[in-house]
Amino acid sequence: MDYKTCWDLQQELFDAGVARKRTGPIPVPGADGADDAGTVLLVEHPPVYTLGKSGHAENLLVNQEALEAMGAQFFHIDRGGAITFHGPGQLVCYPILDLERIGIGLRAVNDDAIALKGGKGPWADKDANNGENYDIIIEDCTYGFCHSAFTCGSESILSRNVIVRRCKVDRARALLTLKMRPDTPQKYEYILVEDITGNVQNCLNIAPWTQFYDLKDRKDTPLSYSNNITMRNIDIDCNVFFNVKKSDQYKLSDFCFENLTVQAKKGKVDQSIIDSFTMHNVKINQ
Repeated sequence: MDYKTCWDLQQELFDAGVARKRTGPIPVPGADGADDAGTVLLVEHPPVYTLGKSGHAENLLVNQEALEAMGAQFFHIDRGGAITFHGPGQLVCYPILDLERIGIGLRAVNDDAIALKGGKGPWADKDANNGENYDIIIEDCTYGFCHSAFTCGSESILSRNVIVRRCKVDRARALLTLKMRPDTPQKYEYILVEDITGNVQNCLNIAPWTQFYDLKDRKDTPLSYSNNITMRNIDIDCNVFFNVKKSDQYKLSDFCFENLTVQAKKGKVDQSIIDSFTMHNVKINQ
């Protein structure tokens, strides 16, 4: 099946499913009518390249002449991701399903929506069994009620080079939370949160996290660090914008707020808590 025909069919099936949901209540899974959850298409395409919302033109490494020589087509589409190739001999599956009819749907999360973990304790950074989190992209997500849309810790020793982008939040307690354990050496660095819209209780949370605190046999308090944290292109409503606690147990540095539009009941920002803190085009209650 050629790609365009298949794409149009998927859209037709999706529109029909949405129309059906609007006509009445969703059957309980296992009840009459609940088995009709949608359609699964299994197809094979002629040669075709597709470019998703995260891709760029340079991701396609062949020019138009090369595409024509191999008989391939090229489409910009609205899925996530970058470049993808489909061709003869490859079975492609397209599920167009009403997940609620099979008992799968959106759920409230009485915890952090996404939390990067990796060990705790005064010598956690010396334990080879504890993992590190790095080179992570979280994009195109929608979050309802949760403790925090994105959290580093509390049980974590290193989170580095993390991007959270193009997400929507609704009623989350926080957008970004850095849980700093006084009994664990931690480092959170090079974290970018961008292109976010919605509403939260707190926009940025940073504070000591003492749940299950245990220094064991260590006499000193391990020092933790968070640096090179950037929040930009954000349009958010919140109760508290800058919920950051000062502490001798950690050092905060090189934070950047850029292109933020914020409506907050408490919009004060104490820049003295963070070394090398820059703000560009930040509008609070304007």
